[in-house]
Amino acid sequence: MTDPIRHFYQTAPLDLSCLSDLPHRHFRLFLQNGRFLKIDERVRDEMRLRKWLVRFAPSDVYYSVSCWLNPERLGSRYGTPLSSNILISSDLVFDIDRSPFTVRNLESAKDDTIRLLAFLRENDYRIRYCAFSGSKGFHVVAEDKERYPCPSPYDREDLAKRARLRLLDRVTTEGIEVDRKVTLDTRRILRLPGTINSKTGYICTVLDDTLLHRPVKEILKTIPRVNLPAPRIPSSGDDTPLRGSRILEWLLNRFGVRLGAPAYSYASYLSSRVPGIRRLIPFFEFPPWISLARAEENLRTVQQDYNLPDIYLFTSASGISALSLGTFQYRRAAKIVRASGSGDYNSFIRYRHQFFRVGSRVDSAGRLIEPAPAFVKTLPGEEPKNLQPVSRPHGVFLRTFNVPVRAYPNAHGEGDVMITHTIREH
Repeated sequence: MTDPIRHFYQTAPLDLSCLSDLPHRHFRLFLQNGRFLKIDERVRDEMRLRKWLVRFAPSDVYYSVSCWLNPERLGSRYGTPLSSNILISSDLVFDIDRSPFTVRNLESAKDDTIRLLAFLRENDYRIRYCAFSGSKGFHVVAEDKERYPCPSPYDREDLAKRARLRLLDRVTTEGIEVDRKVTLDTRRILRLPGTINSKTGYICTVLDDTLLHRPVKEILKTIPRVNLPAPRIPSSGDDTPLRGSRILEWLLNRFGVRLGAPAYSYASYLSSRVPGIRRLIPFFEFPPWISLARAEENLRTVQQDYNLPDIYLFTSASGISALSLGTFQYRRAAKIVRASGSGDYNSFIRYRHQFFRVGSRVDSAGRLIEPAPAFVKTLPGEEPKNLQPVSRPHGVFLRTFNVPVRAYPNAHGEGDVMITHTIREH
């Protein structure tokens, strides 16, 4: 059977004209096996990019919001040569998302997108493009009219971040909600217009002002979509995978096509895969009838036996969940999860990675069913210097939710953690 992603990239038009200075952009592919792949050559035209997309059939495709002297060698700011980190310029990027993926939330995101575009134009910012991300919202990319003449590329990045912080304060004052982390990050990668959003199958699509001002239901009718199989993601404590027909039926009901009245719930989940490397962090899950003291006892035993770093505990109506940032090969991670008595061990063996709920559960009308898991406490591990490496991306993610993650000297992984949105019929 033909891979729908590969078939799409064999035939779909790839228009990169919305990107300035294309040869100095860094491109990264998120593969279907959960790993990130850097394109280690200059992408000078659509033909060169298509070669990579057809070969690897990535789930998602990203490009750097900044231009770099050697984009194919771009590394982290620390620990790589200066020659691989010379910043030339950086776009202003705004991400306007509303969770979960519903027409009502998209309408809210669209309204803020329109207001943001008006604000930027009134303040003489040149808009490069506005796009539907393919999922929960919209991207606005503008030219940075500020100049940063410092000889040090690191100083240029720091000055750019300070200027963006001031701009974001003005945007916030206007009552426009954007993801501040995205705008401030000069090393951010952004979904490439014209490519597939694997969460929904919709294509990230550039919108003109006329289309943007139309109702969301009408906009969605114009957006191309690839029919992808639903991600095999078990719900909390349930080994039953989602089916593509359920996803499609839910979307049709949300957009006005009546197919009966099944009950749905959906939420956002964090993947245990560490971006950029073939490792996992262990998640732990206990049912609501297990006491917190019993779960702690199990986790402390595993922590001692396997020399795990800090374990972060969360509670919800569904039970107790926890995670540790230590990274392991699959077999070792499986042993740790099994030893803990975690309720999702069987699904871990089946799908070879785990999912940790980080969002609220809501029904198809957007009504709250269950709040997001709440952080309770940290079970301290050994001193960081004595531990195996930890996942840098997962640590960054936890800090955004004000979880007190301490600094670890030995961290690896790069890019953003994978968040998947699940829909379940009851």
